[in-house]
Amino acid sequence: MNQTEQQAREWRRGCGGFLAACCLIILLGLCAGTTIAAGQLIGPNINVQLGPYHVLSRTTTSPDCHPLTMGCLASNPKPMIDGSAYYTIWVLTLTEQPIAGGVQEHLTSRRIITLPVSLK
Repeated sequence: MNQTEQQAREWRRGCGGFLAACCLIILLGLCAGTTIAAGQLIGPNINVQLGPYHVLSRTTTSPDCHPLTMGCLASNPKPMIDGSAYYTIWVLTLTEQPIAGGVQEHLTSRRIITLPVSLK
């Protein structure tokens, strides 16, 4: 067997392992999302700064509630009367734009995940 055939075989084996790892990550993500939505698992509290991006997660009473607003946080959603709560993950970006005499900060936010949480 020559060197090229062995490299091709190793490359295919590596791709197969990568594909299996990706499938496992997707399966675990789907299972976690399903258990969070069913109320069997509490979504993780995420508060991470990644360069200019800030990733936040919240359990709120409204899916449109901005993550920096304290009024709609559902810190203990069990006693809520209507039984609606949402687990959301937001990405915030703070950019600086130069203006005359200094810089102006501009905050942008995007909600990337919204899961309705069933409270039983």
